[in-house]
Amino acid sequence: MDGSSKVKSWSFQFATLWSLGEWWLGGIFASTLAIPFLLLLQSIFWLSQPLFYWSIALGAMVFLVLIQWALLHDPEKESSVIVIDKIVGVIIAFAYIPLQWRVIIFGFILFHILNKLRPFLLYRRIMRLLDRLPGVFGVLSGDILSGLLVNFFLQLIAWVMG
Repeated sequence: MDGSSKVKSWSFQFATLWSLGEWWLGGIFASTLAIPFLLLLQSIFWLSQPLFYWSIALGAMVFLVLIQWALLHDPEKESSVIVIDKIVGVIIAFAYIPLQWRVIIFGFILFHILNKLRPFLLYRRIMRLLDRLPGVFGVLSGDILSGLLVNFFLQLIAWVMG
């Protein structure tokens, strides 16, 4: 096995969290890993906002590359076994949201409900268009959209609650 095959294979293992994505509730279990990331990012934000933004940018680039390499590893496998996209969606759901345990639990549950109901809530033509996006963008688009919807809803609740 040459170097690039090893990198693609490792990327696939990481993107599926070592086959967790093949489990029935693998995406939900994988997305719980976003919670420690959220707490770490909140600590970095309090420490230094420029460091926070650079961490987000670097993390996004790493995840994009890893998912793209994972897709190149085994093109015949469905992209549905990739679960690190759920972590990205959950992190987006809590962007600029004050992290309290009740909010985290509510937002986490809401993210997964919207993620499952997304095809029924949105116009099917939009969903087909998002699913047809090439490579990593097709994998991430649904979770990014769910994360944005949850974030909007949580921001709205925070605004109404004052």
